Amino acid sequence: MKKYYAVKVGKKTGVFFDEWANVLELVKSYPNAVYKGFNKKEEADEWFNATENKVLKNKDDAVEIYCDGSFFKEQPEEVGYGVIVIKEGKIISRFGGKKKNLYEGNNVAGEIFGVLEAIKYCLRKNYLSVVIYHDYAGLKEWVIGNWKTSTKLSTFYVQEYKKLLASNPELQVVFEKVKGHSDNKYNDLADKYAKNALLKQEEKK
Repeated sequence: MKKYYAVKVGKKTGVFFDEWANVLELVKSYPNAVYKGFNKKEEADEWFNATENKVLKNKDDAVEIYCDGSFFKEQPEEVGYGVIVIKEGKIISRFGGKKKNLYEGNNVAGEIFGVLEAIKYCLRKNYLSVVIYHDYAGLKEWVIGNWKTSTKLSTFYVQEYKKLLASNPELQVVFEKVKGHSDNKYNDLADKYAKNALLKQEEKK
């Protein structure tokens, strides 16, 4: 029997009026798939469009993390990343580092490393829910399958992301895009740590 299904995280996202067997193909074997069935379309739309991070903020095991990347043309072989971790409105950790400029990805490569390091942080600290704020859309679109991994950089990112989540399938990751350089204090701070990582030794606090 057909009903309404909302898929937030899966091979394809949206609200579908279909048989469960068809919807199952969208979420089966997909890492950390998020979906729910409803009898009414209005309920499915409301759940699908809800700001998911508002739910996560109230969980004891949830954090919010801002990630950013940096690249200087004077240092073409390296990229920097910055990570700002927030819990209950307060910064609980902040750090930056530098990595090899993978596949000449420049700023995008830096932000990719920021996301991967953020997830590693959650795994170390046993957090089970995280909202990752980022300014490059591909960081979300690649992992949920909306964008094809047509480059070596995007393929590397998705493979590493899936490896990390496979180490703890209970970890729920939600991506929220923010506009870069728009006076968002946490995003600006992540950018600062990414730049400082290239200018001097890695920063940690």
